Amino acid sequence: DDGNEIPLEGRVHLLPNAANEYYPENFIPSQWIGEASNIGNHRKVYLFEAHKRDGKRQRVLAKAPMYSVWFSYENDSDISSISGYDVQKSSKRELMLLLRLRSFGVPCEQPLGFFEEGKEQWIYTVFVEGENPLDVLKDPSRRQSLWMADARLLARLCMARVRYRNYDHSFDDRLFANGEMILLDVQEAHDMFDHRVYGESLKEKPGRLSEYHESWLNDCVHGYMHIPLEKELAMTREEAIRYVQTFLETKPHSNPARAEEIVDSIKEDRMSEDRYIAIMSECD
Repeated sequence: DDGNEIPLEGRVHLLPNAANEYYPENFIPSQWIGEASNIGNHRKVYLFEAHKRDGKRQRVLAKAPMYSVWFSYENDSDISSISGYDVQKSSKRELMLLLRLRSFGVPCEQPLGFFEEGKEQWIYTVFVEGENPLDVLKDPSRRQSLWMADARLLARLCMARVRYRNYDHSFDDRLFANGEMILLDVQEAHDMFDHRVYGESLKEKPGRLSEYHESWLNDCVHGYMHIPLEKELAMTREEAIRYVQTFLETKPHSNPARAEEIVDSIKEDRMSEDRYIAIMSECD
């Protein structure tokens, strides 16, 4: 239980359980920034050790949000300057999304709280240790357990009504640990009702969510089978059928007997939703 309230006073906001376990001073950026390791790629992510009230230490991640930046051009020149920026998803929103996912049994990071002062924001989560899924896939004796774990994760995301952009063969932002696939970052996740293309339609006709879930499932299986990062990592037809069965077994009101039919309906030239949106964005 992560608790369900966020204290509103002060710049450091900790979930109740975290407030009982950690000293709040741990989460003031000036206290950890000097000793933290920058391990981020697409966003600023720092790893540091937080002191617990029982004297133990815990490795914690501090993640900055992604920002949208606006540029302006002056005097018809090619030289631009930044005219403004804003947070794409606030640290508080990210924390609330993690709590929502965990309530649906989605294996993901354990949130502790967030820091907010103006546009400087950080979300704090417990560091997760695990294996790179691509390495696990190279071990024939472990491939099936990884595929099944990934299918369960995908089904639980659907149950939580959360879409994760670029959930694909690169396995970015996922780790394999203790037999489960762990989602590491929710900056790319959003409520399906907030989808910029299909959101309004799904709100008006929520009965279409199951159809949307199956389309996302097909996108994932297509990517795993037909566009792997390496040939040896490609999902076989038998693995695909078991993957779809596991997804349908995990997601309520589904029919696992349809697994073979679904796999055989996925065409090699299928265009995924992520690919379609990327192409349309390039045309804007």
